[in-house]
Amino acid sequence: MTGKAGEAANIFQNMLSKGLLPDTDIYNMLFQRFCQAKNFKKARELLGVLIRIGASLSISSYRSHVRLMCLEGKLDFALSLKELMVQESKSDSLVIYNILVFYLLSAGQTMVVNKVLNELQEKGLLFNEVTYNFLVYGFCKCKDISTCMHYLSTMISKELRPCYRSLITVITYLCDIGEVGKILELSREIELRGWVLGSIAQNAVIDGHLFQDKVQAAEHFLDRMGDKGLIPRSINYDNLIKRFCCFGRLNKAIDLINVMLKKGNIPNSTGYDSVIH
Repeated sequence: MTGKAGEAANIFQNMLSKGLLPDTDIYNMLFQRFCQAKNFKKARELLGVLIRIGASLSISSYRSHVRLMCLEGKLDFALSLKELMVQESKSDSLVIYNILVFYLLSAGQTMVVNKVLNELQEKGLLFNEVTYNFLVYGFCKCKDISTCMHYLSTMISKELRPCYRSLITVITYLCDIGEVGKILELSREIELRGWVLGSIAQNAVIDGHLFQDKVQAAEHFLDRMGDKGLIPRSINYDNLIKRFCCFGRLNKAIDLINVMLKKGNIPNSTGYDSVIH
């Protein structure tokens, strides 16, 4: 055993040899080190010790173990630990379920997730913002865009705001599969609620308008973002300059260059070449 796990194990053994009984924090620290080192055997042995002495497993330890179990495909262990935590832990049950859902989706286990969600609902636990964000992000990563959009629409309808990571993951994937209409629809829903799109998402929306030859709509969207002080990053502005030039919007392209210069950003040679030609 090497690294931090080996170091922690040595400290643990030294304490035992001196007749010192480790406290719960020490047990949890060692447990997390074993999980990080992917030492399944030692982690399970120590978990058995924790259960026998009645020590509580921390949320951080639970997260580490569930992550390891899902990565290793040992789903039964992850599910049984969830049961133990729900029964014994003082932590919020929804937090315990959310962690399990996230790592199951990270492992691509969508069918198991659906069963866990059914169980969660049977217990009368309501999804919170974290649950929905994990579902949106996770199902998108699993390329199940239909389920992803279902949960995204549901959370927005409940006035729960998607986090930036969830939004950009969905928008990027929709761009990749050519679902421009869904991007624009999502953008409208976000704007209606006064929420803010990040610069990458903004440019994806503008590209979506341009892809559909809706140049005026792209201009209006960009102007609205400018009015709110939300200026896309320089490299994306260069791309927009080229796109507006391609669609014959030379004045708009020049406006963008002026905005960049005022903010101390120098357009690259490609941006200038697009305007000149």
